[in-house]
Amino acid sequence: MHVNTALASEILLDVQEVKQQLMKRRRLRQANAVAAKGRLSAKSMIKAKSIAASILDMSENDLADIMDPDQGAEPRSEGPGDQEWLDHLHRILQQKIPSAGQLMEAVRVKMKERKVLTEELATLVTPVSEKA
Repeated sequence: MHVNTALASEILLDVQEVKQQLMKRRRLRQANAVAAKGRLSAKSMIKAKSIAASILDMSENDLADIMDPDQGAEPRSEGPGDQEWLDHLHRILQQKIPSAGQLMEAVRVKMKERKVLTEELATLVTPVSEKA
């Protein structure tokens, strides 16, 4: 059972890593958009948001959600939340005879979420020409 828990933790960490990269890329893109309008430099905007998050004692992701309500309303993934997923997996593993089918389906959900996030990250990393 410990191997299954370790695998689940690794999958979850991997998905969270991609989520963080995606959020950083979104913040950078947003800062560059503001810089293009001439209001502030991208570095200044990122630094200001970091300071604001520190003063408000919240994560930069939470601050970004507050500052951009449209982005916060977007579903970040198609699957359940990380803690909900972990709890579900734990319930499966606590069964007298854990169901391999249920376990595989739960892992597949998180792997699909990672794929979707990775694809979105790839679109943000590779700029699309507006002239095309």
